[in-house]
Amino acid sequence: MAATDKTTEREYWQGLDSRGQTAIYLTDVRYDEQTRLYYISVIRPVLQDGTGRFMGAVTALVDLSPLFTQISRQQIARTGRVFLVRNDGTVIQAPGVTPSLKIKSEECATIRDALGTLRGREAGYIYATLPHGEPNLIGFADTGLRDAYPNLPWIVLASQEEREASGPVRSMAGFALLMMIFALLMLTLLGTYVFLHRHQRLEDIETPPEQKLPPVAA
Repeated sequence: MAATDKTTEREYWQGLDSRGQTAIYLTDVRYDEQTRLYYISVIRPVLQDGTGRFMGAVTALVDLSPLFTQISRQQIARTGRVFLVRNDGTVIQAPGVTPSLKIKSEECATIRDALGTLRGREAGYIYATLPHGEPNLIGFADTGLRDAYPNLPWIVLASQEEREASGPVRSMAGFALLMMIFALLMLTLLGTYVFLHRHQRLEDIETPPEQKLPPVAA
């Protein structure tokens, strides 16, 4: 990656200047043709001891393959998936998608249509119908990198068909309803038993009619 990443590019020095000489600067996602890896550059200024004079910068290249691999392997049941997008909706990483494709996320556009903007919202979810016609449960979470590193306005999205996502909830609701009906039935049977048993006891304790004594012989 060192052959692809060139410290002579103006972006490095402009980034350091805009962030201040003591700030760490991170670039956007880059691609190395030779190794076929995506990475970001981390640039830290070097200052002279005592005077604080700017002497240069140290650059470290961070391979994003472990992060992208982890995201690609995430699978939620049959229809769920997790992906990483920029705040403008461009997909950074998703199953079968790489940054070079510059694909826009339908889910991100749907969230913006519903909420207006994601700015200031750290996390949340909505139920929405995507362009392909299926109602989906879409969750989102801001990574929190945007304020410190403007080149990394990343948002994590998770999407799953609403029918599949709410399936376990519907099953639990059905089970709870069945248990409630069963409890009412048992309560009715118990009430009937108590009523009949009490009625029988009342009949048993009733006083029998007086019997006439036979006449006494003289």
